[in-house]
Amino acid sequence: MTEDGITDTTLKGKLRHEVALLLAEAFGDDEAMISMLGEQRWQANAYRYFELQLDHSDHVVLEHENDELAGVLLARSPYAVTSPRVIWQFLRMIWLLGMEYPHSQRIAQAISQALPAPPYWYINQIAVKPEQQNQGLGSRLLNQLMLFVGDDCVYVDCATELNDFYQAQGFTEVETFPAFNLQLMASHP
Repeated sequence: MTEDGITDTTLKGKLRHEVALLLAEAFGDDEAMISMLGEQRWQANAYRYFELQLDHSDHVVLEHENDELAGVLLARSPYAVTSPRVIWQFLRMIWLLGMEYPHSQRIAQAISQALPAPPYWYINQIAVKPEQQNQGLGSRLLNQLMLFVGDDCVYVDCATELNDFYQAQGFTEVETFPAFNLQLMASHP
């Protein structure tokens, strides 16, 4: 059994598979990805997409319930080192997203232009199994990260409808991207 909490190790083996599976399940009906790729293509590729995303985080917060993975938060610290695998992942992401890759890069560029110069923490993904949502697991994941990072600033981009969740956790809105239905939030203004 994996202990809940923060690790700074690379996800491997069975745990890597479980985390990618949980993310694919939690984001299975993600409106942004469905509108970009179509529901069938997103459903077929969500697991692979999140498997690629795992290597962009150097800190993981896990929550288990009844000995099963129930939630995960993936974050990138200010000290993260870019993996040499990034070029291979870049090519795999282009293949996965196909003609929609330029659109995804427009979103990423808009967000990066709104971010300050490093150092800061960045939440790449936070997810709770759909049947266990609205039970406080997401808040526990975020609180564990916030305790770990202390006074460091944490940023996250999220769908506009998640604004209330992050505001309840002390985050404030930095910028809104109406064309993408996204917001950039920060733990410190």
